[in-house]
Amino acid sequence: MQSVVKAAGVGQLARATALAVPTNATLPAVSGAMAAAAPRSSVMTQVRSIHAGNVDVPDFSYYRRSSTKDPAADSKTSMESRAGFSYVLAGTLGVSGAYTAKALVNQFLSS
Repeated sequence: MQSVVKAAGVGQLARATALAVPTNATLPAVSGAMAAAAPRSSVMTQVRSIHAGNVDVPDFSYYRRSSTKDPAADSKTSMESRAGFSYVLAGTLGVSGAYTAKALVNQFLSS
């Protein structure tokens, strides 16, 4: 365990890794029904060496709507049009799904 922490502190780990660290400590004595339910797995430790400044942040401006790209503009002004589009799209998909389900059930019942 100390060698993993020392390696992470020195910067030898290039990316986040999960390493199984064996332990020399024994489990406390448990008797009765608890002994059968006691876990027998090894201990896992994760050392993360991602630091501020060395992670590239992706640019999602291509996927954003043009009305919300300006960081100085208030997004509440365009909320009605954005919400309206979402509601119309969801309603259209719901109606077409119901129509398709109705046609499918009618086809199964008629055959």
